[in-house]
Amino acid sequence: MRTGRIKRAPDAAGDRMSRGSQAAFDPLTAEPNVLRDRVCKALSLLAEDERSGVRDRILVDLTRAGLNIGQCLLLLGIPARTADELTAPEMATLIRYVRINEPKAMTALVPVLSEMLTLHPAQSRGLRVSRAA
Repeated sequence: MRTGRIKRAPDAAGDRMSRGSQAAFDPLTAEPNVLRDRVCKALSLLAEDERSGVRDRILVDLTRAGLNIGQCLLLLGIPARTADELTAPEMATLIRYVRINEPKAMTALVPVLSEMLTLHPAQSRGLRVSRAA
C-alpha cells in the first residue's frame, strides 16, 4: 500500500521575508500571523528591562490611539491584569488583533515595532530544521 504525501504550497509571505531585508518589513501591510510571529520572536529575544520598556511604549501608544486595551485583552481571552503580567506571545496576539481590527491604532505602533524588529536582524531568517537524515 502506498502512502501519499501532501505537498503544501510554500508560504509566500514567509518566503519573501526570509529573502528580504529586515528594514523592508512593514507592520501595516504584513500578514497578521506573520506579524504576530515576528513580534513574539523579537520580544522574546529582548532582555527583561528592554522588553518591559517596549511593552510599555506599545501600551501607551495604543492608549493614545484610543484603544481600550482591557477590553481587547478580555476579547482575546488574555487573563493579565497588569502590564507586567503580559507575556511575549500575549503581546504579539494583541498586536495581531490591532493589525486586523484597529488599523488607525496600528499606525501608532509603526515606530516602536519598526525599531523593535530591527534590533535583532538574525531573527528574520527564522529557524530551518532539516528533516533529512
